[in-house]
Amino acid sequence: METGNQKVMTFFSHYQTLQFKKKVKGEAYVRPTPRAISSSCSSALYFYGDIDPDSIDDTVEGIWEEVDGKWKRIYASS
Repeated sequence: METGNQKVMTFFSHYQTLQFKKKVKGEAYVRPTPRAISSSCSSALYFYGDIDPDSIDDTVEGIWEEVDGKWKRIYASS
């Protein structure tokens, strides 16, 4: 069931996207990264709800939330 706004997690590579998806509990989908967010990796992880903050590792480039049809960055790697 979809709750809250759609979120997108971006990664530095397609492989990292697939590996991280295995760690996610619940529904998450690998789809093309919106060009408005990034052009560095062709795939991203789409999900609703929250991700356990402890699961975010150095493979995550950023997390974006769709708010009123626009993407807002809610996490950026350091």
